[in-house]
Amino acid sequence: MASAPGKLAVAFRHRATHSGVWATPLGELAATGRTVEGLGIDVLTLDSDGRITEIWVLADELQRILQVHAPTT
Repeated sequence: MASAPGKLAVAFRHRATHSGVWATPLGELAATGRTVEGLGIDVLTLDSDGRITEIWVLADELQRILQVHAPTT
């Protein structure tokens, strides 16, 4: 976690089970039951009262998709 006046950045790791339809930029992926892991960073902009006014999310979506859907060639 890092902060500056009006900004807060949080790095995170997540793990989930692909148990439902997943809408992705490549289309919908049916549930596979596979475990998906990934890393991400959220950058929050805060107003003078500490309320969140903007959120930027950075995550490697393709890396997560490839864990449940191997491309066919």
